[in-house]
Amino acid sequence: MTKRSYINLEFGDATIHLGWYLGVLATENYLLRTHNKPTQENEEELYYALHALERLDVNSNIAWSYGQYLVKENAVYDTIKEQWIPKYPVSLKPDGFLLRDDVPPYFYRKLTGVENITSDFTHHFNPYAFTTHHLGEEESKDQLVSLLFGLFFVHRFVDERAEFNGESIKKYNKQITKRIVDFVRYEKFNHTGSWKISNPEKGGENPRMGYDPILFAYPLAIMANEIIYNKKFSTYPLAQSFKERIKPDYHSSSSIFTKQIFLQLRESKVFLDKNNDWHINYYMIFMLASVSNAWGYNLAYDNNCVEILKLRCSDEESKGWLIYPLINYALYPDGEIPYDKEFVERELALYPENGSYNYFNTPGDSLGKYTPHWFSSNRFQSSNGHYEGKKEVDCNSYFNGKFNGLDYMMLYNLYSIIYTDAVEYKAN
Repeated sequence: MTKRSYINLEFGDATIHLGWYLGVLATENYLLRTHNKPTQENEEELYYALHALERLDVNSNIAWSYGQYLVKENAVYDTIKEQWIPKYPVSLKPDGFLLRDDVPPYFYRKLTGVENITSDFTHHFNPYAFTTHHLGEEESKDQLVSLLFGLFFVHRFVDERAEFNGESIKKYNKQITKRIVDFVRYEKFNHTGSWKISNPEKGGENPRMGYDPILFAYPLAIMANEIIYNKKFSTYPLAQSFKERIKPDYHSSSSIFTKQIFLQLRESKVFLDKNNDWHINYYMIFMLASVSNAWGYNLAYDNNCVEILKLRCSDEESKGWLIYPLINYALYPDGEIPYDKEFVERELALYPENGSYNYFNTPGDSLGKYTPHWFSSNRFQSSNGHYEGKKEVDCNSYFNGKFNGLDYMMLYNLYSIIYTDAVEYKAN
């Protein structure tokens, strides 16, 4: 008897993807306005993408009511009201701590052709059974960094008048950002004072990995300061030092203490380690540098941030992570555009017409197949060209399937803003 295979939809590191999705929607909002196109559908999608963060916050309390320590039970889902039910009364007020996803059982029924769901929260093994015994993966610093990237883009690129059902998109974005950053910056279980991630529903226990963003505190504080207090970063050292000591402010003794460490990273060449997982840290470093512009702090360096990022993201070092210099230029359009228009067009043209995929480790006829150049769940986050076609690398052996294409969409929108709409963009 031939074993039947099910079509599976996987949600992995969903809040990372949500951060990129917010960035795509925010740049889309800008492009629609620039070309005098309707923005209502975009603003509705922006609202619900932000609302998903609030829902993940609330549902983190519900999820952990089913098992905080060693004993974990299967969570209960109300299929009529379509919501998770707490085992005992818990606070439904968001506190800034997030689940990575809250995908419900039987969600496959809402999606054509999908029979099974797998996520960090729900494991839907077949059409008749599911389990949530893992109770969800908790927020970690790579989730935090990607979400702040998306929230910052909403702050910069979405129009002040954008709203959905009478609610301001940018005001909602600010409220959610404040809650998420406050939780990390003023984390009550951290006895040293700030910049930790812990699970409040587990008595302050740290997640199993990625709970300490202290070395990233400086750029995170810069980003939070602009979104929440409209305090923009200055590349003039004395001016920025003065800003960092004025209240209200997200800087702390920890962020100021680790500032020089983060600034020194701009001179550190990209290296590959034997486990092929260096990219997890480097994508966070590049993303934070590009969005905060912290590497433009020109006390002892002549190069500005976009030039340094272009060097770090070159083919020689990181095999084509061109998006980070473009992010920096799009947010801080000063000096020269980092790449020729034709170069970016060639990179975009390499994206497959039917979307990217990787079946490198998939048995059967698909074994070893992948889309060249764009062969991972996010080309600018989880892999690069050094790993293409190599065995025992996570992007080839673990993340197999069709991908959502957010990496391509983000690059395309940046291309459109910087090159196609350059005159209008600089005028703003």
